[in-house]
Amino acid sequence: MLRDPVERVLSYYWFVLSTPEHYAHARFKELGSLGAAIERSGNHELDNFQVRLLDGQATLLRPRVKLDPSSLDRAKEHLGKFRVVGLTEKFEESLALLAAAFGWRDLAYHRFKQARQRPRPSDLLWKELELVRNANALDIELYEFGRTLFDARCRAAGAEFESALLRVRRDQILREAGDEIPPPEPSLRGGIWRL
Repeated sequence: MLRDPVERVLSYYWFVLSTPEHYAHARFKELGSLGAAIERSGNHELDNFQVRLLDGQATLLRPRVKLDPSSLDRAKEHLGKFRVVGLTEKFEESLALLAAAFGWRDLAYHRFKQARQRPRPSDLLWKELELVRNANALDIELYEFGRTLFDARCRAAGAEFESALLRVRRDQILREAGDEIPPPEPSLRGGIWRL
């Protein structure tokens, strides 16, 4: 599941600031701004994180390694091999595409970890927004490539995708209207996500 890189960085930064037990909390707080965190923290999640996840060269484990166009090429090659490419911004459509590809029937979901008070890209100063874009230029290109794959796979799935999308939306409406108690929200304890 790919996410718009600017939105992902903003979400991650504000999540870290609002989670004292996160390993990067103290450093981000000390630096005082998103721009400073990008420029001086060395945090790999602020620097083309999605390409790092997909390039297959263990750059995720070496955050100070500067990525180059070959990293993006490898990430695109790997992404192109996935049967399904999802987009966070098109979550229901991504779930429908998964359902069409893998025959899933139960398509209701629960929303977790939604930031209540975080800025949008339009709220940033131009300089900070440019820092985010520049630090994630490869991710932005990967995301655009992923959007193209996503659109093509939705079209290729045709009526099966459309039917699954209707089920996703119907099942979600029924789940939200019912008395079902959602499962406990995952939490970060000891730096590890716990269910």
